[in-house]
Amino acid sequence: MHTGILSCASDATLAEVAEIMSANRVHAVAVTDHGHSRPVGIVSDLDVVAAVATGTDPDALQVAATQPVAVSADESLVRASQL
Repeated sequence: MHTGILSCASDATLAEVAEIMSANRVHAVAVTDHGHSRPVGIVSDLDVVAAVATGTDPDALQVAATQPVAVSADESLVRASQL
C-alpha cells in the first residue's frame, strides 16, 4: 500500500503517467506544477485512453482535469463520495 498521493510533473508524457499507474496499480495520478508539489490537476486512466484514441501525444497537464473536486481530511467518507 502506498501512503500519500502519487504525482507526476506537468510535462510528463502519457507513457510516463501510464507507467506510474501500472507500477502502483492505481487509476489516477496528481499532476504537480514545476518546482512545487502543489497539485494542479488529475490524470485518470480514462484520460490516457482518450488521448491515445485520438492519436495525439499531449503532456500530462494537457489531458488533466484541472479543477478536480477535493475534500479536506476531516470530511466524512459519505460526504466525499457524494461530491
